[in-house]
Parts: sequence; C-alpha cells; structure tokens
Amino acid sequence: MNNKASKEACTIARYINDWILRYVPTIRNCSECTIKRYKVTISLYLSFLEQEMKVTQSSFSFRHFEQVFIEQWIEWLKNVRHNSPATCNLRLSTIRAFLDYLGTRDKTYLYLSTEVRNINNQKVAKRKVSGISENAVKVLMNMPNRKTKTGRRDLTLFTIMYGTAARLNEVLSIRLEDVHLEGKKPFISVIGKGSKNRPLYLLPKAVTHLKTFIREWHADFDKKHILFYSVSKGMNAKISQTAVDKQLKKYAKLAHQLDESIPENLHCHQLRHAKAQHWLDHGINIVEISKMLGHESVETTMIYLDITIEQVKNALVTIVDDCDEKECKKWIENKGKLITLCNF
Repeated sequence: MNNKASKEACTIARYINDWILRYVPTIRNCSECTIKRYKVTISLYLSFLEQEMKVTQSSFSFRHFEQVFIEQWIEWLKNVRHNSPATCNLRLSTIRAFLDYLGTRDKTYLYLSTEVRNINNQKVAKRKVSGISENAVKVLMNMPNRKTKTGRRDLTLFTIMYGTAARLNEVLSIRLEDVHLEGKKPFISVIGKGSKNRPLYLLPKAVTHLKTFIREWHADFDKKHILFYSVSKGMNAKISQTAVDKQLKKYAKLAHQLDESIPENLHCHQLRHAKAQHWLDHGINIVEISKMLGHESVETTMIYLDITIEQVKNALVTIVDDCDEKECKKWIENKGKLITLCNF
C-alpha cells in the first residue's frame, strides 16, 4: 500500500500551513486565541478525515473539503463528540475562513467556499450572560485569605479583572512594563482583539493592591515579566485560564453561603459582564463603556448588556468567547499523518 503523500496532498498542506502560520496572524492580524482555535479546528477535521473517513496522505485531495464531507464532520461533532450547536458553528466558521483564503489563492477551488456557505448553521438558543450585584462582588472579594501570599495575589487578580472589565486573556497577558501606577491617572495597557492596545484606568483600591502585589511577587524586578505569572512554570509564563477559573469557583462556593445570589459555578466572564452593567447603572455613557470593554462598535455593547432596541434585536448574533473553547487532548495530541504533513 502506497502511503507516500501525493502532490495534491502536499499542495493542500502548504496552503493550510501558510494560512495558519502566516496569513491569519499577519494579514488578518488575529489574536492568539483565534489562531489557537483555528489550529484546533483544522486538527480535528484532519483527524476526522484520517480516522473516520480513512483518508491517507496518498488519497488526501481537495475534494475532501467538499460539502458532503464537511456535513458528515458536523454530524460527527454533534453525535460522537457531543459538541454544542454553538461549538459546531464555531468549527464551521473556521473551515469557511480557510476555504475563503484558499479561493483567493486558486480560483479553481472557489466552489468549495460557495459550497460550505450552503451549509446551515446549527440553531443556538440565545443565552444572556448573567452578572452579579455590586454587593455580591464585595462578598466575593472578601473570600481570599489576605493573610496568605496566594490569597493576596488572588484578591489582586480578581480586583483587576472586575475593576477593569477586561477579558481574562487580556489580564493574564499583562507584563510589568504595561503597568503605570505613578501618574495622576494610573492605568494598565492591554492588547485586545485584533491586537488593539487600550488603557484600563485604575481606582485607588486597585492601585494599592497592585503595588503591594508587585513588591511581594516581583522582588526580582524585570519589566518583561508577566504580572500574574505561573509559580510552577516561571515568571514569563501566564497563569492558565483553567487555574483562574478554578480559584474563582472555589471562592464563589464560599461566598454563596453568605449570599445565595452568587452562583457556585461563577465564571470569569461574569465579572466582566457585571462590571459593564454596574457602569451602566451608575450612568456612564454607553459609548465610554464600549471603549472600556474593547468592543468594535456600540451595537455590540448594546447587545452585550441586553439593551432592547428593536434594530439591535434583529441583528443579534451568537457571540462566543474564543478563549472559552475547550480542547479534547485525545484529538490534538494524537497527531495523525495528515496533521504531521501540514506541519503547524
């Protein structure tokens, strides 16, 4: 049996490699989380072709991106991996993005882009992100043990997360050089979606916590160090989002005993949503809130806060946080020959 990669398979591999490693990060200027999602999705699709459809390096061809194969993949995601409709739609959007790119490189394959757009998205129930009250936030912030070094770190981290309403990945990517505490208006610079830089201004309480935290956790001062770093991996490694989520849920369970309005399964995005709602409740202009959240348009913020204007309702789309994507290690780590061929 001939297992040698065909010329067509090598061509596809080059396109996939160029799309993920060059086009997406440089031309599209996508975030790290988006690039990661693209890699995961393409890996899943190639694994599906190889393990379920028995496609080999010698038989791999452009026809394997035709509608019939992609539809079977979506069914497999739903029925075998038990992915939610929202996740299936996110995976499908990645394949569409790649085939759009492919069509610009070789018009012979424009039909693939057209075909994939004929595949209907899965129906998704619209869900509103629920925040928590300002009083509940105060209860939650009293849960970390301020007598311990870890407790003081956690309090600082959650104070920054709530106080700035930044995305979790934005907060975890902050380096010491991004922290500016000495001016009249202390702020932190973060890189948001689309690699856009924006300042997050800090209230006095957050500044006090940060100064104490930096003295305690950054005795070996280096501006390139990650602000909230991983103890096990070193000062230039971010704490994982999973670890932060685990800590938050631990404190939420304790806080729930004092205030039942605090959900025991509280997740990080609810802090961001809560702060945005509290800004609105205090009369801050929706345009300013939009800027502070890093949204591209006011309409996105209006949807985010469930502001009921009919035109916005009609334009409502499902918004999924890239960085909440869950990976299945079995399919990512068990790399097959097609994934190896693409070399990304």
